[in-house]
Amino acid sequence: MTRLTIFSLDTVVRYSETNLRKLLFQLISEREEISLETDPAPEIRNFQVLLNHIYQKEIKKELGEELLHTYHKAFKKAVKKNYLDDEDAFEVRPGVQSLFGQMEKEKKWKFGITSDLWEDATQFLLQSCGVFSKDKLTICAETAPDRNAQMEILASRAQKKDQGLKIFVVCLNGEKPELSKEFKVIRPKASDKESNYYVYPKFNELFKLKKKNKKSRSK
Repeated sequence: MTRLTIFSLDTVVRYSETNLRKLLFQLISEREEISLETDPAPEIRNFQVLLNHIYQKEIKKELGEELLHTYHKAFKKAVKKNYLDDEDAFEVRPGVQSLFGQMEKEKKWKFGITSDLWEDATQFLLQSCGVFSKDKLTICAETAPDRNAQMEILASRAQKKDQGLKIFVVCLNGEKPELSKEFKVIRPKASDKESNYYVYPKFNELFKLKKKNKKSRSK
């Protein structure tokens, strides 16, 4: 049986979603010469859906593929500048890299990341925090409109013919994921002293797995 663990980007990297949204609003304001001082759609987390919503509802203008591509590049550039100005803007969650390394050693384990940001910006955040794994599956804003849809894609890609699939979804406090397949929620430990700070235990502890007994060597 294949075991798939699904992380969202904010369970891998600590960052301010509010600040990243402000970067996008600033790009839109500069390009379209409008004021976006307040968040026009705080309930929309996916940046692709958010940008489309703003152009349809606020600007009353069609967002074509060429313009969308321009925003992809401009947003990544803005995120990179944000990181250069403040190296503490993005921080890998303690214990994540150890978990990924262990999963890559396990034949039956796979892991993936869902992201509300576009692919270019997502990869920049991950790489700036030292996450370079080629074995991870990554589904971003341009591929599916929300995290639940992204998780469905990850599950379908991880599923092998004639084999079962056990799914673990890593969530921060308060999140309630939905999937058409059965899954188990895993939550890293939150800090009592600092907000938005989570620490991952060791692989076996997180998934409550029994350690494998070493085979005794024959005399």
